[in-house]
Amino acid sequence: MRFLPRIQALQRCSLGRYSNGNATLTAYSDAHAYPLALALFDTAVNMGVGTAIKLLQRAINDLLPTDKWVTVDGKLGRQTLIATKTLDPYKLTLRLCDRREERYYAIVRANPTQRKFLKGWLNRLNDLRREIRSKP
Repeated sequence: MRFLPRIQALQRCSLGRYSNGNATLTAYSDAHAYPLALALFDTAVNMGVGTAIKLLQRAINDLLPTDKWVTVDGKLGRQTLIATKTLDPYKLTLRLCDRREERYYAIVRANPTQRKFLKGWLNRLNDLRREIRSKP
């Protein structure tokens, strides 16, 4: 089997499901346009589906006026889906990446023993950002 760079592998996986042993993770990426589908899928693989959706919901709320905020509940319901369709997918994706970075630093603040993973987490995230910025 030929080696695929991580981003290329994620692009292929983001069309369907990610399977790891007995657990199958669905990131709901089919419901979103590129690059949001890729970023949401990668976030779900890295942090879990519920956390990925909560970060997406927080990113949505960052870009909407307060009277249009979505509920941050980790569920990809109608309200969240409609909001993702009304926002610029590029801006929303980059804001999701920012939210993800904030979470990494929060993890380290809460548990300094996790600092050893921070560089790897940020490298993964910056690879994703480069991929997003390389596609108009």
